[in-house]
Amino acid sequence: MDDLRLVASWLTEFHRQVQVKRLRWDAPELAEWVERPLAVYQQAFGITAAEQWLFSEARQCAAALVGLSSPMVWVHWGFSERNFFRADREITIVDWEGASPGLPLFDLLYFVTYWSYRVRRLRGDAARLRGFRKLFCEPEPADFVSIAAHQVIAQYMSKLDLDRRFLPLLLVLMWVERALGRYQRQGKPAEPGVARSRNAYVEYIGALAEYHDRLFAGTYEK
Repeated sequence: MDDLRLVASWLTEFHRQVQVKRLRWDAPELAEWVERPLAVYQQAFGITAAEQWLFSEARQCAAALVGLSSPMVWVHWGFSERNFFRADREITIVDWEGASPGLPLFDLLYFVTYWSYRVRRLRGDAARLRGFRKLFCEPEPADFVSIAAHQVIAQYMSKLDLDRRFLPLLLVLMWVERALGRYQRQGKPAEPGVARSRNAYVEYIGALAEYHDRLFAGTYEK
């Protein structure tokens, strides 16, 4: 729990102080940050009926956010316990070679996901997929792991002046980008069915798709 709070606090302050710019959401931003990755995902993996609903909800959510702004930050892309060191209350983050400007929350969502696996002692893809559902799709009211994770997410969003309605959209987009990154690292393109079977992140998107109506509930309200 202490690691979670310290690392989340470090990342929040880093992104608060070192922003590339404020990104105003309008048609060009939606095309770049929403439509492009969703289209590339569909081309790489095909799309299930549930994912089609999920992406439709994501597009509607993004359209409802037009006119709002979000920070553009430096995304580490490997923001996990393997790349941070702790000495008492001091945190050091290493391995920034792959960092690039991108959307907020990506690093924190990735970190809290794998932090929750460590705390719950989950090993193996099947166990972790169940843990993923428990964290983001069907959190239990008394589950301290989910409560702690969502608390640091809320604090991050508040300090970066990020509207709460961005959360489900950024959650979907982050795992889409993760799935595409793994797909590209695997080298030679495969048939959609084969590509799906080789990519655990696609299963995370499938889990979000199962709960798309709950995930995006209330996000269209201005």
